[in-house]
Amino acid sequence: MTVELPAALRPWAPWLKGLDPVIADALGPALRQLDLAIGPLVSRAEPGGAEPDGVDGLTRRGSYDRLLLSEWVLADVLPDEFLRRAAQREHLFLDLARRTPQGGHRCLLILDGSPDVLGDARLVQLALLIVLARRAEAAAAEFRWGIFHRAAGSTFEGLSRRQLPTWQTGRSLAHPTAAHLAAWRTALDATPLPPGDELWLVGGATLSSLRAPDAWRVDLRPDDDLDGDAVAVRIHAPGGSPRALRLVLPETETRVRILRRPLEAAPPPRPPERETSPTAWVCPIVDCLRFSDSGHRLMGRLADGRVGAWKVPRSAQDRGARPWTSTHLDGDRVVAFGWYHQRLLCLTRYGRNGELQLRRQNDLWRRIGDIDDPPDPPADALPGRLFMDSRVEEAQQLSVLEPDGTLWIGSAEQPRLAVHPTLEQSQVLYIGHREGHLLRVWNHFGEVHATVGQPGKAGYQHGTVLSDRAEIAVGPTGPPWNLGLVMVRVDAQRWVLLQPHPSPSGGPFEIIVPPDERVLGATRRVDQRPVLLCLEPQTASLRLRGPEGISVALPHQGAVTDAATSPGKGCELAWRTDDGCISIYSMHNHAVTARFFPTKDAWEADRETHGQAP
Repeated sequence: MTVELPAALRPWAPWLKGLDPVIADALGPALRQLDLAIGPLVSRAEPGGAEPDGVDGLTRRGSYDRLLLSEWVLADVLPDEFLRRAAQREHLFLDLARRTPQGGHRCLLILDGSPDVLGDARLVQLALLIVLARRAEAAAAEFRWGIFHRAAGSTFEGLSRRQLPTWQTGRSLAHPTAAHLAAWRTALDATPLPPGDELWLVGGATLSSLRAPDAWRVDLRPDDDLDGDAVAVRIHAPGGSPRALRLVLPETETRVRILRRPLEAAPPPRPPERETSPTAWVCPIVDCLRFSDSGHRLMGRLADGRVGAWKVPRSAQDRGARPWTSTHLDGDRVVAFGWYHQRLLCLTRYGRNGELQLRRQNDLWRRIGDIDDPPDPPADALPGRLFMDSRVEEAQQLSVLEPDGTLWIGSAEQPRLAVHPTLEQSQVLYIGHREGHLLRVWNHFGEVHATVGQPGKAGYQHGTVLSDRAEIAVGPTGPPWNLGLVMVRVDAQRWVLLQPHPSPSGGPFEIIVPPDERVLGATRRVDQRPVLLCLEPQTASLRLRGPEGISVALPHQGAVTDAATSPGKGCELAWRTDDGCISIYSMHNHAVTARFFPTKDAWEADRETHGQAP
C-alpha cells in the first residue's frame, strides 16, 4: 500500500520515496528549515549572450521581417490604415525566445563520519543530503557526495535508495585532517574552486577547524538546552555571516529507526495479548520475603517455621513450578537461609544444645561446630541471609549476615563460624553475587562502601559519608550498573546512588523520599532509571519513587505488611498484604504474574473471580 506524503513534503518526494513514510514525515521539519536557510542554487551564465530559441509570443516592437502576415494583408487592402498603425506603433511582431548558455556547475557534499557526528547529528546529515540533491536538480547542476574518511574522490552521483546503506555505514574512528581535505580537492580538481561551483563540508568541531574559505561549512553539535533532543546547526556561506538553526529531533524510537533501518517499514503492531490471570498457588508465607541473587526464586518463611522457594514467572502465561520447601526435625529453628546451586540452603539450630546444621534442600549437608560465638538471634527475630561462595580457591566460604549487620564467616569443608575480623567495627549491609562477582556493602564509621571482587583481588570501591545510621536499598543488575545497583540514604529525605564512576551530569543521582515513608528496596524501570520501592505507613500502600519526584502506586489490594525487590536482571517486586496474599509484580510487563494464598478457601475464592486454574 502506498502512503501519500503530506503536501509540505511533496517537493522532496523523489528522494523520500525510498524511506518508510513514518521516517519521511519525521524528517519533514528539518527539511523545511534547512531549505529556507540555504536558499536556491544560483545558475551562472556563460559569456557570449543569449541565443534565439524559437518564438515566445507577440510584441509591438521588432524587425519587419518578423511582422505578422495579417499586417501585410492590411497593407494591400487598406494602405492608409497600415501607415497609421505604423505611426502609432500598433503593429504586431513575433517575439523571439532566447536561451542563456549555462555552465556545467557542480555541487559537492563531503560528510564527516568521525565520532564528532555520531548519533543525532547524522540525522541532520541525511536531511542535508536530501535538501542539496533537490536544490541541485532544480538548478540543473551536477550533485555528488562522499564520505570524508574514505578514498579521496570516491563519490556518488545523486541520491537513491541503493546509496543509503553507504551513508549508514559511513562511520570511522579517524578525525578529518587538512591532509584529507587537500587530497579531496586534488582528486576532484577543485583547487581553486571554479566560480559557481559549491563545496560543502558537513561535520563536527574537528572539521569546522579546517581552513576552507571557499567552501560551505555546516557545523553540527548537540543542543544542551533541550537535553539532547535537538541539534544546533551553523551554516557558514563563503564570504557571508553564519546562520544558526536549532533542529528539534523526533522521538527517540523514530531516531533509532532512521539511523539503523531507514529502508524498512515499521513492524505491524502486535495484537493485544489475551488477558490471562496470574499463576496462583496455596502457600502460607508469613514473613521474610527474599529473592535469590539471580532473581529466579522467591523465598519466604512459612507458618510452620519452614522455608519455601518458588520459581518467579516471567509473565502471566508462565505457570512456574511447585514450591520447594525445607524440612527439619521438631525443635529446629531457622537461623538463616539462602539459595545455592539451584538448591534451597538453610542454617538451623537443633536441640537443647543448639547444634547448628546446614541443610541443602531437604537433606542434612553439614554440621557446624567449634563456634567462637555462634549466631543466636532471638526467637522472634527474622532469619539472617545465608550466602555460600564456591569461587574461593581454598574452600567453599559460608557467610551468615544477621539482621543487625553482624557477619559470620566460615568454611563448609572445615566447619567453623566466627565474626569476620576485619569488620568488627563495621555494620555489614549486604553480601551477594553480581554478574559472577561478589558484592559486599558495609558501613564503616559512618561511611558506606560497596566493593565488587574477591577478597584480596582487584575490584572497584566507592563510598559516601553519612550523617546518621546507614540504610541501603539493593536493586537488580543491568547497564549501567552491571555489578549492582545500590542506593544509600544520606539524610532524612535524600537517597544517593553508589556508582563506580562519576555521573555524566557531574552530580550525584538522587531520589527524594518523604521522611515518613519506609524504603523497602530498589529496582529499575524499563529505561534503566533507578526507582525506590516505598511503603507509605498511614495507608500501608506501595509506590515507586523516581528521580523526577514522580510516584507510581502499585496495584495491590489491602494493607502491605512486607515487600522485596529482585536483585537479578529480571525486575520483579513481591509484596504481602494483611490478608496473607502475596503477589509478584513484573516491571517489564507492568502486571502481576503470580499470586500466593494462605488457604485453599482464599485461593478458590480468587479462582471463581478470575477463572484461573492452578
